Parts: sequence; C-alpha cells; structure tokens
Amino acid sequence: MKSVQRRKLAAIVVYAYSRSRFWRDWFDNAKVVPTEIQNPGDLQRLPLCAKKDLLSRPVEERLTREPEGCVRFSTSGTTGPPMPVYLERSVARNYKLRVPTRLRYQYWARDTESVFFKDLQIAFARTSSLDSGMREDSTRTSRKEEREEDPHRVRNQILGGTRSRLVGPIVSRFHNRLCSTANMSEDISEVLPAVLEYRPGVIEGAISYLRLLADYATEKRLSDHIRPARFITAGEPVDEPNRAYIESVFRTNVYQAYGCNETGLVSFECVEKKGMHVIEDTVILEVLDKEGNPVPPGETGEIVATGLVNKAMPLIRYRLGDMGYMSSDGPCSCGITLPMLRSVEGRAAHYMHFPNGQQISPKRMLTLMHSIAGLPRCQAVQDAPESVAVRVFAQGKPFPRSSVDEFVSVLQKEAGGSVKISSSIMPAQRLAVKFSASVPFSGQ
Repeated sequence: MKSVQRRKLAAIVVYAYSRSRFWRDWFDNAKVVPTEIQNPGDLQRLPLCAKKDLLSRPVEERLTREPEGCVRFSTSGTTGPPMPVYLERSVARNYKLRVPTRLRYQYWARDTESVFFKDLQIAFARTSSLDSGMREDSTRTSRKEEREEDPHRVRNQILGGTRSRLVGPIVSRFHNRLCSTANMSEDISEVLPAVLEYRPGVIEGAISYLRLLADYATEKRLSDHIRPARFITAGEPVDEPNRAYIESVFRTNVYQAYGCNETGLVSFECVEKKGMHVIEDTVILEVLDKEGNPVPPGETGEIVATGLVNKAMPLIRYRLGDMGYMSSDGPCSCGITLPMLRSVEGRAAHYMHFPNGQQISPKRMLTLMHSIAGLPRCQAVQDAPESVAVRVFAQGKPFPRSSVDEFVSVLQKEAGGSVKISSSIMPAQRLAVKFSASVPFSGQ
C-alpha cells in the first residue's frame, strides 16, 4: 500500500504542476520542485492550502482541464462560502455509485449480504444533487426546475455524451434500485415513508439525523419495522453514548465514516469500531499542530488531506477544517494494517475556548449531553468568553429537572470554575432539523 501511495503522490504533484496555474504558482512560491515530492513526509516542504486560497483564483486556474469536461459538486458551506468541486467522470462514478465503497464496507464490517443491498441516504432538503440528477423519475425537483434544467445533467456529465443517451436510462434504473435518498426539510417524520417502503439494507446519514430517527421510532413504536443490516454515519462527530442509544433502539451496528465533497471518503470503521482506517491508496492524511508540525498519535491536531485520485481538481495539503487524532493503540485486531483516525472531534471553528485555557470540542459537548439520562434536547451557547448559556428545549414534554442540573454541573467541571454556566427552559417551539448543540463565542 505504501508503494502505491508513493507512486500516486509523485504522479499527482507533477500533473498538478504541469496542468494547473494555481498549483504551479503554489510550488514556485514555495521554491519546491514537484519531482522532489516522493514520499508523504516530503509534503511538509509545502505550505498548507485552505479553501480561501483556492477561491482567491479563477476556477480555470485551479483545474487541470476544462470545467465542461468535469462533474461539478459543491462544498456545503458549513464554514465559509461554498466552493465548487470538479471531479473526473471516473472518480465521480466511483464516488456516487459507491461500488468500491460497498465492497470495502462489507469486508471491513464482515458483512455477508449481497453487494446488491439497498442503500438509503437521509439528507437535508436537497432538491438538486447527483442522486436526484441520476433518477429517471426524479420527484425531488419542481416542475419549473425540470423545465429550466436537464434533470439528468449530472448523470450525463458522469457518463459523457453518447454513452449517456445509450446507457444512461439503464444506469439510472440500476442506481435507483440500489441507492435512494430521503430528503427532509423540517422534521424526521418526512423520511419515514421512504424508510418503510424502500426497506434498505443500509441507512446513511448524519448522526443527529439517526438520533432523531431513533427518537421518532421509539415514540411511534416503529423500531421493529426499521431493520437495516447497519447504519453508516458521516458529516458530524460521533459520540459513543449517542451511538450506543441508536444501536439499542434498532439492534444493529452504527459505523462511522469520514470524508467530504472535496476529497471523497477519507476513512471508515471496521468491525472493531476503535477508529476509522485511512484509505491510503486514495488519500494522505496529516494531523498537525498550530505551527503545522505533525503531532504524535493520540494528540489532537488539525486534519489535512492530500487527494491521490482526482486529477481534475488536485488538492494538496488541503485543510479540511476539522480536528482529530490518530490511534496510538498499535495494529487493529481486525487484521487491517491501515492506520486509524481514532477520532474526529469536530470543526475547529466550533470549539469553545475559555480564558482559563480550557476548551470543549463539539464531540465532547455531545458526549456530556448524551451521557445524562432524561436530558431534553439542549444547546450550549458561549455568549461571552467566560459564560455559557444552556438552552433546554423541552418542547412541552415532561422531563426530570435534575437532568438539567446534572448537565450544568458536569459542564461546569469541564469548563472550569471561572466560567459562569446558566440554564433556561425555552418555550415550546419547532426545532430545525439542522441543529447545532454547541455554539462557540463569536467575539461580536
């Protein structure tokens, strides 16, 4: 694997330098010759690259080919403005049809069901996406959108020209049979018909969506009717109390994956669930301190990725914006020798930092919340450098007041005695599906 990784790294840096104006200037400004980058350690000679660096240049300078020949996606815009991401067709096919991913998941999770299991993704109100673009009978776009835009635009980009007209309908039907998306805009109940009718073997979604599904299934006594072989979650930090709760409701495993639109899948868990194995033949992962130096396993740092497969829009030492740490436990007992990303703690921009030096990651905040029995949905808002307001959303339902007092107590210990922690019961209201449980001080 290491030799494959080195070969792909050497190839992509030379390709990026020779075909992209952005990367040619990036290497020249750093006074680095592309052929000098032969090993992952050589990357440290280059500066880190952030989204803002890429957005500062025209898209044509960031790419190695014409945009029209690529498949276009976009980052979510969770931190900063959205950024268009361009993929080669072959990369986009693997990325969205997920055949290699399916095989790896099955092997790593030791599953025995057919590779042709149904996969349902729970997403937030996306009316235009690759999945919907590949559907022959897309119902996720309005009639006006269908008139104004080819409903198979992305599918056509992936397959390309004549092939799209000839085999596009076949690919779409095959894709729709194996992969579907259930969108919601206001409430998790919106996805229930799709979950119950589609009867997926795998359900994918952010951990907060799976939590809402578990709560709703428990309340409506539907958990026996939702029986996927496993859940896969990505996009948010996974805290163990939350994972254990979802697994207890549906009596199946929840596996964590990590990746983004820019790089695709970076890592995911094996059956041991003690960390996420890094897919080293597609990405090089670094975990760095504030000065950009590698941190030892077990120590939290900034996650930086170098993609090895998408030549259309190369990303070299790209800052993903997340914090995490590698496993220090040695080889995994599952037998897979790939290194493990032990934990993703959440977005660096979402950490709470206090003047006393204490800090709380998004994952740690969720762990504290979900460790307390009976605690309603809460939001911890750092409204001043040394003050956190806990908002409790009981939504008109009874709950033990002692659970809130217990949470305030554990949060006080976590933040330190100099930090003021207050709590208040918010009036009954409909909470948004996309909901942040931890809001750091903005400085405004």
